[in-house]
Amino acid sequence: MIRFALSLLLAASLWGTGPRAVEGGALPRSTPEAQGVDSAGVRAFAEAADDQVQEMHSFMLLRHGKVVAEGWWGEEGPEKPHILWSLSKSFTSTAVGLAIADGKFGLDDKVVSFFPDAAPAEPSANLKAMRVRDLLTMSAGHESEPKLTPDGVWVRQFLAQPVPHEPGTVFRYNTPATYMLSAIVQKTTGQTVRDYLQTRLFEPLGIERPRWDESPQGESIGGYGLFLTTEDIAKFGQLLLQKGQWNGKQLVPAEWIAQATAKQVENDEAPSAGNPDWRQGYGFQFWQCRHSAYRGDGKDGQFCVVLPEQDAVVVMTAQTRTLQTQLDLVWKHILPALHDEPLPENPAAADKLKATLTGLQASAKTAPPAEPFLAPPQHVGPPEETAHGLSSRKFQGIPSLAVAPGGRLWANWYAGPTAGEDQNNYVVLSTSDDDGATWAEALLIDPDGPGPVRAFDPELWLAPTGRLYAFWAQAQGHDGTVSGVWCVHTNDPDAARPSWSAPRRLTDGIMMCKPTVLSTGEWVLPASTWRKTDDSARLIVSADQGETWTLRGACHVPTEVRSFDEHMLVERTDGSLWMLVRTNYGIGESVSTDRGKTWPELTPSQIAHPSARFFVRRLDSGNLLLVKHGPIDERTGRSHLTAFLSEDDGATWTGGLLLDERSGVSYPDGQQTDDGLIRVIYDYSRTGARQILTATFREEDVAAGEAVSGEVRLRQVVSDASAAR
Repeated sequence: MIRFALSLLLAASLWGTGPRAVEGGALPRSTPEAQGVDSAGVRAFAEAADDQVQEMHSFMLLRHGKVVAEGWWGEEGPEKPHILWSLSKSFTSTAVGLAIADGKFGLDDKVVSFFPDAAPAEPSANLKAMRVRDLLTMSAGHESEPKLTPDGVWVRQFLAQPVPHEPGTVFRYNTPATYMLSAIVQKTTGQTVRDYLQTRLFEPLGIERPRWDESPQGESIGGYGLFLTTEDIAKFGQLLLQKGQWNGKQLVPAEWIAQATAKQVENDEAPSAGNPDWRQGYGFQFWQCRHSAYRGDGKDGQFCVVLPEQDAVVVMTAQTRTLQTQLDLVWKHILPALHDEPLPENPAAADKLKATLTGLQASAKTAPPAEPFLAPPQHVGPPEETAHGLSSRKFQGIPSLAVAPGGRLWANWYAGPTAGEDQNNYVVLSTSDDDGATWAEALLIDPDGPGPVRAFDPELWLAPTGRLYAFWAQAQGHDGTVSGVWCVHTNDPDAARPSWSAPRRLTDGIMMCKPTVLSTGEWVLPASTWRKTDDSARLIVSADQGETWTLRGACHVPTEVRSFDEHMLVERTDGSLWMLVRTNYGIGESVSTDRGKTWPELTPSQIAHPSARFFVRRLDSGNLLLVKHGPIDERTGRSHLTAFLSEDDGATWTGGLLLDERSGVSYPDGQQTDDGLIRVIYDYSRTGARQILTATFREEDVAAGEAVSGEVRLRQVVSDASAAR
């Protein structure tokens, strides 16, 4: 586990002389023992969080309205606003409560009544029945989240989504539903949620005007996008604990806080209910927790946990995928440290806590991660010509492709200055704004230059949210058991130079194929631990749009036929999941009938193929597209890259559009865009010609086995490193 420098500003909190005066809107401070908090428990929490949480950024503990412990790791600090991600939702809920109290609308008002011009011409009965209450409780009736794109009209896109369930009956985590709450507040008050809360909430709490990102139409996004300091979050938690009162004034109606933070719907059977604190029930944009607590939370480990029975608030910010671990540490260490009465002052315990935290700070400056491949890459930015220039590449291949909502093309692959798959490998992202006529390399990911860590097997994916993800594997050597799937993302994939998130590690293993979105709305990563482990072809599932990932199940590939798995998933029309896996003999298959929890052992499929990656994806028509080497029933070498169609969920295949017949073509990947155009990317001669190419066509071309649409374009060059020395 990587240790991070902890700048703990405990001052009076741990070894001072008692509470200090409130200045500039700051919360009062106290020693832990004076408020009935055992310093040893706080120390145990800090040590465990530093050791077990991937990247803690801050925490703050309030007891009886006073800060008794506060800390920041690494470059974080008390004045630095932190992105809240979905913790923003709880603030949007507060704005809704205030607007209802102001008489602007009611809980049971119909959603379409606010936006009659944006609704479909003939809205379904379920859409017409959808209420504000249903948006608040994540039970709007959708099976999967509506797709909101950077260039779309978000209200219209939300209302266009099918609503198969009766609103109020099925919990499905739904960030666009929170956006709709924000849009309703703005529609009825004439102010964004941020502006509406400015005088009613932020200013009274002493929170400076915060940043809150906006939709393309200028509304606060609502479901995410708010930035606050750790103490700002703590003030909000204390306001909730005080039932809306602050300095003698009722800022938020107590009745609203009671409703919002109580269980309004069950969520124990929802796709998001994998961890114990995610199946305790849901309120109005607040999660119920174990131990009679409730919380607002957000992606990567942002928490505001309120414990009414203990009169305490715990705030945490982080950059991690282990959100349940954070809560488990609160229950294990903080909760038992909270006593009903003040404790005797304990200078020895305070000194130990101070020494522990000082030791963490010192170790963070020098201690490397336990394994170098667990560290974030050192370079995530524009390519450096000397180290990464095209003229220096002796290897490049294994590409992926994605198309942004506005049409910008993105491609990635991995490369290196030596003619092999070794510690010199790095990942390249390139982009085109002229439909592939020209390309420019825009981002490069390099773990540590000459090694020992390599970045390889990248993948691009445009999520249903419109967010573009760039995945890659990071490992030492050529072993999937000591590797991990990493990613960065951008919310603006149509920009030539978009801003990218910080890199984060999602799971163990390697992912060489695109994620799949199931009919439940869950996202599935096909990650593999390769040849040295049983049950290597794994499903890593997210039920919250990529905020957290958990292992759902895995298929066992017999030892004697194992290769690199490179498995792909298809959800069949009967609800079963069909897994296709690369093996030594070609393509194996397995079918799960319980949403991927269990899988029969892999057996040979009817699709003949060399031991190489293939590509399968469901098209907008409902048919399956398969890109493989050679005819369906013939095992060729890595040549004759050909596209086929299936109208019966893979039982039979027809067509056969030849994309590139040359020996040395391999590793297809692709995407179909809303206009029906299909783009496939592949490599050719990774250490010879060193080319990345695309083929563009339509479904009718595949069905006919020849170019009939007038839009077939083959062997379009994305990158050519053949001139490298």
